[in-house]
Amino acid sequence: MFNVTNLAETRRYAAAQAARLGLSADRTNDLRSAVAELANNSVMHGGGRGILEIWSSDGYVVCQVRDAGTIADPLAGRRPVSTAWGTATGSTLSTGSGVGGSWARSLSARSSSKSNRDPPVRFVVSGTTSAGQ
Repeated sequence: MFNVTNLAETRRYAAAQAARLGLSADRTNDLRSAVAELANNSVMHGGGRGILEIWSSDGYVVCQVRDAGTIADPLAGRRPVSTAWGTATGSTLSTGSGVGGSWARSLSARSSSKSNRDPPVRFVVSGTTSAGQ
């Protein structure tokens, strides 16, 4: 479990797991960055804490972040996010509120194309779905 007091430890854990599962240094850095963004989002918007799990399954490295936040938009993280500071699309990110899921998705897609030797990375972000969905 992570919270505001152990985010640095959470990033180190993510990097250690990525390396243990065979990711290259570049892809390990990408995964660590995406986990940092998702964990920060959990702390800020998902009840102040979350759970991080990283494992290998069917040739993929799977990274799951769960928290108590509400996911009202079923396509959250799957479309460009406009912010007061810019837009997160593809491999371009301008920092602002609400871009964590888009950034993780972008890093996942970008990192999958870096090396044929690295397993592809998939992120799963889980929160409480809003009522009626």
